[in-house]
Amino acid sequence: MYRSASFARTLSQLKKTTPGSEALEAAAREAFEAACTPLPVPMRDELFAYAWDLMVSGERDEEVLGTLVDLVWEDYDDRNDPLESDDWLFLGDLIDAYAADMDVPRIQYIMERIVARGLLS
Repeated sequence: MYRSASFARTLSQLKKTTPGSEALEAAAREAFEAACTPLPVPMRDELFAYAWDLMVSGERDEEVLGTLVDLVWEDYDDRNDPLESDDWLFLGDLIDAYAADMDVPRIQYIMERIVARGLLS
């Protein structure tokens, strides 16, 4: 099972039980950060803020958070490729900033996908 499915259930439950948008954002951030433990804490925070802003602006739905959870756990859906070029570029910048605090196989997994899309400058 994809970790995104578990995260989606958690987020759905939070939406039902958490009053107010600020409280929901805080609870969703906590759930996302707990789901992305292989990443350094500041990187998790930046990644959540990026995806949350996309959701709040209406550019993307909440599945973007789950997609990122799957990517973190090296279980990205390459066939459907739900992330966009801007997402990959943002991820590349994050890896550049936090690589010293990440494990090499995870860096390679994400960077291989960035390179495969021709987005490495």
